[in-house]
Amino acid sequence: MLQACQDGGIEPLEGRLAMHVSLFPPDRRKRDIDNVLKSLLDACEHAGCYASDSQIDELHVVRLENLAGGGCSVLIMVRD
Repeated sequence: MLQACQDGGIEPLEGRLAMHVSLFPPDRRKRDIDNVLKSLLDACEHAGCYASDSQIDELHVVRLENLAGGGCSVLIMVRD
């Protein structure tokens, strides 16, 4: 997704935003999901997905099953 924002000529989203994040930890070690969010939001901003993470009014985060190597899925929507 971040690579698509950088290389795909996608314009940064404008207005108020909602974001849904699905996290897939690499293993069963104890982790705080809030520690992932700051770097993820900053990375999306740096990639040009939106101008500023201050645009995000709604944020949903869920930790799902472990995935070898770990990963995440991010959906960003413009709020009405």
